[in-house]
Amino acid sequence: GRGRLVGAFAEQSGHANAYRDELMGLMAIHLILLAVNTMHPDLPGRVDIYSDCLGALKRVAELPPQRIPTRCRHSDILKNILVNCRGLSFDLGYSHVLAHQDDQAQWANLSRVAQLNCACDAGAKNAIYAVDAQDPPRQRAFPLEPISIFVEGQKVTSDSGELIRFAAHKTLARAFFAGSKNS
Repeated sequence: GRGRLVGAFAEQSGHANAYRDELMGLMAIHLILLAVNTMHPDLPGRVDIYSDCLGALKRVAELPPQRIPTRCRHSDILKNILVNCRGLSFDLGYSHVLAHQDDQAQWANLSRVAQLNCACDAGAKNAIYAVDAQDPPRQRAFPLEPISIFVEGQKVTSDSGELIRFAAHKTLARAFFAGSKNS
């Protein structure tokens, strides 16, 4: 039908970057499509997904069928897409759209896909600006993410070994140096 679905969220993360943001957008659209497919389980056809980030688009389009490779960055996002969205009744197509086309052309002269991409970028930017820098939102588990690991308030988004070792050594060092002050 006709209509628009708009949503935004922000997370504070030491792993945040533009690539992760694009992956999160791709995860969001996959979860929306899952919700639609849950309501209409025999829905046929094809959905074209566009992104202005070739790397994120390629990574999601070429997800392995069984599991995310070890040491894969942002595996929390990719695993959520892989596990929850692999059985959709319709086909998915992935296409690239050039970013920031509204910098060179007037809105009315842009294709619908370019307009939607610019609107998504503006919405993401507004979500970031709306965050209180003094009290940023904590990271949480993603929708349908069955398990997530947090170490000292930071969500583990890829291979957890390094982060856990650092936190453990930090705790040991703190105890050691606190004990040496008493000597």
